[in-house]
Amino acid sequence: MKKQMHVKLNNAGGFSLVELMVVVAIIGILASVAVPQFQKFTFKARMTEAKAGLTSLYTAQKAFYGEWSQFDARFGVVGYAPEGNYSFNIGFSATTATPAATNWQVAGNLAPTGIQASFHVRAFCTADATRCKNMGTSAATPARPAAANLAGGDFAAANCTVDNSVSPAKFTACASATAAINPENVVVNLAINQSKDIRSTVP
Repeated sequence: MKKQMHVKLNNAGGFSLVELMVVVAIIGILASVAVPQFQKFTFKARMTEAKAGLTSLYTAQKAFYGEWSQFDARFGVVGYAPEGNYSFNIGFSATTATPAATNWQVAGNLAPTGIQASFHVRAFCTADATRCKNMGTSAATPARPAAANLAGGDFAAANCTVDNSVSPAKFTACASATAAINPENVVVNLAINQSKDIRSTVP
């Protein structure tokens, strides 16, 4: 009985080192193809997210314009309240987005303060972390694409801002992310204007 068991153990099947190396090589080949494709798919999803955020901000701006005949960069004024995950920083450049002096809330001394006076999502979500879950790849300040990407579009003259000094008024809202979001390791900027013309640094 003991002899029979010894024979069976010696004849037990297994994988040779060559077979294991072949399996590892196959897994490596599959990973080299699948990982870049997954990264591209994820990047496209993030781009769709950015465009959706810009469109929501556009809708808020146009609704405000329809009632007050001007645009305003402050989220609290136009009623825009971002929430959820943001891979892109969406909004305006705080250094250039000065509200018009004739704004109804300024005239009535009702201008929002704190979080409601935020110009872009990162500032808004920093003030209230419960609203946003992940902003790791979002840029510190929104920036618009290069001039070449905006050619032929009716965008505000300055960077991401509102411009009520012209008639009709204009605005350029932007969405920006660091190079970490892009499989090609390139900074990504998008912009939308009052005509709902969306431009981007990448296709």
